Amino acid sequence: MDKVFPIIISVLAIGIVIYTLPDFLNFFGFNYSSASVKPVIYIYNGKDFSPSYFEGVSLPSVYDITPDKLNGLLYAGTSNGLFISKDGGKKWYSFSDLEKILTKAKVYQIKFSPLNNHKIYISLFKNGKGGIYESSNNFFTLNKIFDLGKEMAYKIEPYGNSFLLGISDGRLLRYDLREKTFSFLYSFHSAIKDIAVSGNNIYVATKENNLWKKEGDIFKEVPNIEIVDLTSRYKNIYAASLYDLYRTFHNQWRKIPSIAKTNSHIFSTSYGLYLSSKNKLYKSFDLDKKWQVVGSLKRKITALAYFKNNLIIGTGNDL
Repeated sequence: MDKVFPIIISVLAIGIVIYTLPDFLNFFGFNYSSASVKPVIYIYNGKDFSPSYFEGVSLPSVYDITPDKLNGLLYAGTSNGLFISKDGGKKWYSFSDLEKILTKAKVYQIKFSPLNNHKIYISLFKNGKGGIYESSNNFFTLNKIFDLGKEMAYKIEPYGNSFLLGISDGRLLRYDLREKTFSFLYSFHSAIKDIAVSGNNIYVATKENNLWKKEGDIFKEVPNIEIVDLTSRYKNIYAASLYDLYRTFHNQWRKIPSIAKTNSHIFSTSYGLYLSSKNKLYKSFDLDKKWQVVGSLKRKITALAYFKNNLIIGTGNDL
């Protein structure tokens, strides 16, 4: 027994050291993270990129980044659950509700209600099932408002006092925030990957890279444009095809200059208009006439948000 006791004490001491090692190293200025192989999110201050890391998980893909200006938080929807940052994106921590619905779920979209900034809506997919959930307490509890079965909502887009939902089976749904009711709008031949709204105009991009515009009760395909991404800025809709950029002008599409050889995503923020080509980021400094290279990252750029004078850039699968 006398020999066993010192061994037990030694094992406990080693365990305590291992458990407290991350905090110990961080306290003395070392950037330790159990997943710090590559950065997942970057912070861009207008001059330099600062990498940040997700604690305790392998590299997820970032689907959406949403600022919570009311509480000074950032939310990131990823392929491995929901993450929260309390310091402007420098550190990210996994967060889940009390029932662990968010744990290891694919979180595609995070949107605040345009009618109530205390309510958050989220699209997720877990264990082969998708759904739309609502939270009024910063994700401590979730209330499922729509069961998508084996499908998922890739896109949630504000539209007046409602949300438009782009579903993986091609359905376009509308959720009325006042009436709390869902209605069917249209069905496309492939998954809806993006939606953009300008006034009463609704544009939909599908997985087949087709662009559609709502006209009356139906949607008509916009000819000769193969779309990979959409965004709205002021009263204009911007569309990125694989090799070209387009902008609406008096309800007509005009081709605009692009610096990138191939396009991946186009983003609109209060800080400007941005274009990504895999891991490269470009910015337009005069609306959309000229583009300049902002920088190159280590992974594909998949999400972007503007928060406290910084760009928060999410990345996805390795190049």
